[in-house]
Amino acid sequence: MKKLLLILMAMFYASAFGVEYNWEPHGKIFLDIPISWNIHAVSAGDIGYNFDLRPKNNSNANCKITIAYIKQKPIKGVDDLKERLLAICSEFVSGSVEGKTELKPLEMKKGIGVYVQLTDKSLAGKPTPDGEHKVMRNALVGPIPNVMAVISVFFDDPSQKEVNEMMSIVQSLRFDETVADQKK
Repeated sequence: MKKLLLILMAMFYASAFGVEYNWEPHGKIFLDIPISWNIHAVSAGDIGYNFDLRPKNNSNANCKITIAYIKQKPIKGVDDLKERLLAICSEFVSGSVEGKTELKPLEMKKGIGVYVQLTDKSLAGKPTPDGEHKVMRNALVGPIPNVMAVISVFFDDPSQKEVNEMMSIVQSLRFDETVADQKK
């Protein structure tokens, strides 16, 4: 069993690459991206960073990550993240199949995270129109108290392999502020 686990881990790492982005003056952002994915990154200066990730196979899946420096209201813990995520998702609940938000923990390599999954009631049981998705997972991640990632993961079916790939990308998010600390 242990040998199988090591083989699977080696296969994952052989099929993914690490990317890092310098975010002056705050530090570095790190993500592990499968080689079967494209990433488009746009810096918003010292305010934040935006990432748009899509599978190269053109499957109907998309992951959007916005990272922001939050000087005014730092994250106070997982309960604070939960409250913020509930506020963000409240407008989508009435149009969802679920009809409620069920917060789930998001195990991170570094930091804390929570997410909720909502299915678009108007698209349930129907073909998905171009440019739309049936399901979204919204997440908030706090790699450190002054940095927050707002994440939207879009797809049509939870069994799509791309869903697990997107969640792995999200869970790989790390932030290193020691780079910024050394410049002070």
